[in-house]
Amino acid sequence: MSQVKEFGPTGKNEVVSPELVTTLSAPAGRELIARAVSLLADGDELAALSALRREVEPDLAAAALTQARLRDKAAAKFGEDAPALLVLPDSLEQATRSEVAAARASTLRERGVRRIVEAGAGIGADTIALARAGIEVVALERDLVVAAVLRANIAALGLRDVVQAAAADAAAYVAELSPDIAVYADPARRSGGRRIFDPELAEPPLSWLVGLAERGHPVVAKISPSLSGEQVPPGWEAAWTSTPTSSGRSVVEASLWSPQLHRFARRAAVLPDLEITGVPDVELPVGDVSTYLYEPDGAVNQAELVGVLADATGGHLLAPRIGYLSAERAVDDLPAQRFAVIETLQYSAKRVARALAHYDAGDLVVKKRGLDLDPHRLRREWLGKLRSRSGPPLAVIVVRRTADTLAIIARPD
Repeated sequence: MSQVKEFGPTGKNEVVSPELVTTLSAPAGRELIARAVSLLADGDELAALSALRREVEPDLAAAALTQARLRDKAAAKFGEDAPALLVLPDSLEQATRSEVAAARASTLRERGVRRIVEAGAGIGADTIALARAGIEVVALERDLVVAAVLRANIAALGLRDVVQAAAADAAAYVAELSPDIAVYADPARRSGGRRIFDPELAEPPLSWLVGLAERGHPVVAKISPSLSGEQVPPGWEAAWTSTPTSSGRSVVEASLWSPQLHRFARRAAVLPDLEITGVPDVELPVGDVSTYLYEPDGAVNQAELVGVLADATGGHLLAPRIGYLSAERAVDDLPAQRFAVIETLQYSAKRVARALAHYDAGDLVVKKRGLDLDPHRLRREWLGKLRSRSGPPLAVIVVRRTADTLAIIARPD
């Protein structure tokens, strides 16, 4: 691949210098971080910083303490690799979770990619996954401090034989590439401390990525999970990925795959091991409440693939554009939460409270679709109406339809 020219700082990480990153990545620096972790365990951050300042210079003490403070957040993104890695606060916010990065790298490998240029590698979350999937990586990061952390992380995990990491301008570098080289981009989606949701306002913008594909490059781009179907370029595959997080299962990202890598119009990856594909929903059948309710995973909803689940269950929607399916059949291994329906009634808060007096449940979950209710307030209000706080949990699902609003009492199945 081409040689990479390095260039000066962009000013985003002036608090930390590349030289400080080098110090932290050395054995003595890692021992200092471990000491900071130990000191923070007592819960007194000021005392920890004071203790570290008695041992090393103030800037090094502060940098080590920052690494210790971010260790738990790093573990959520990098898993068991976290203790070996250095992180930066802003870069950590955008870093791909390890299981998501691994799934994407595996898909790229399956689709024939063996070499890739990573435009905007950050601190290396995707770089690590790509390298471990057996893909040769040129990882480009224009910010000198972020690039220093990237290099340190690649070295810490023993991946320097398959990764060339450098501080370089991705646009200039890619302009000189042969068009058969694949490009992966994770565009910056923050500006002035605020998130950017429009992919055309990210850096690099979606139009630049489309231009690369038009030149012949296979391109895959990580995009905000708020990506809508209308924003998908013609001929590109759009995928949404969900994974378990500390706050429950969440759709954590979308991705776009250029025509050279396209296999499906839409894809929903429900980690760790479920995936459905198809074309976007057009018009789905609507009907009444049946024996079971299915709540599709968020990735399925955003990929507009609820119709795939309707086909699998023989089910129908309860209302147009309301993401609950109802069916007579119980089908396992679907990317959806299934509920066994117990009772259906016309909704009013008092009517639901009276009905719950006939049921026992250790907990109560309240869900709503198509209307403005506060599920947390209703849960607090209705918990005390249960006959007893024992037994399996119960769910109350409130759904607005065209002609009425239903409250469905069900048990997670």
